[in-house]
Amino acid sequence: MKKFLVAFIVLGISYSLLAASANAQSAAVQEAFENVEDQVEDLVIAKDENIPDDLAFRIETFKEVVDFSILEAKDLKIKLLSLDQIEEDASSWKEERIKDLNRALVHYDEQKQLIDDSEVIDLETIKNIASDFKDWREQTYLPAAEQVNEFLLVEQEQNAVNIAERRWQRIDKDITKLQEANLKGVSGLRELLDKAGELIEESDEINQAAENLFFDRYIYTNSSTSSSTATTTEITDETEDQTIIHTEEVSDEPDSTGTEADATDVESVPPPPLSIKDLVRTSLTKIKEAYRIFIEMSNSVRELLS
Repeated sequence: MKKFLVAFIVLGISYSLLAASANAQSAAVQEAFENVEDQVEDLVIAKDENIPDDLAFRIETFKEVVDFSILEAKDLKIKLLSLDQIEEDASSWKEERIKDLNRALVHYDEQKQLIDDSEVIDLETIKNIASDFKDWREQTYLPAAEQVNEFLLVEQEQNAVNIAERRWQRIDKDITKLQEANLKGVSGLRELLDKAGELIEESDEINQAAENLFFDRYIYTNSSTSSSTATTTEITDETEDQTIIHTEEVSDEPDSTGTEADATDVESVPPPPLSIKDLVRTSLTKIKEAYRIFIEMSNSVRELLS
């Protein structure tokens, strides 16, 4: 039984370390991304303050912006390439996004070369270069990067769900052994474990909905012809956990009851659907709650053995 208790304690600690490691790995890239957004905006709207070495400062700032952008694009590319097991339908999408990131890296190198000769660049020129860079980033790079980020979120969350399921199964076996030993108070542990199992199952369903939404939005739409009927996955907030309830087909035909009925029937308007990030965030919240229950079970075992 002591071994069982230790297993629970290690479980809680290992999850905390896993979360801390993941946060540490993404912190540098996230900081770089925020720096790009802020600094390029400052360069575009900056006024000529006639400050000594102001031009040199702005050129160095733009170089930093490009360096941060390179770091971000390389990070996304590495993460995308590291996904060995990927659905066949997403393979062509993955290749296209890798090409987008490669083109972005080429563009960043061109931007660095553009400002290497600082002798022919004045304040107005650097502002124009920054403005063009901002427009290109928003119109060309960010749409592709956003797709990659959303795909990685779904994949990483699915991995978290799979790990939680395996840990639940191991704990389930230990609880069964304790039940067979007729240890007093085990029934409470079983109830807690069942609750954790429900949370993990709900988390899996929600993340699957996020994956379905991603495929519908970015993959299936690119390979299918346009249709007059759109299929929309709706999310209901009737329950606290906001789980998926159904998929509804939206018709293009006008309402025969007229606009007056539409104006008065406000309650029939469904809430806006959750985004991919919202769904993944909800799924992750349930996984965290399941681990909280695991830790609670660890405390209960400690009391039972004291």
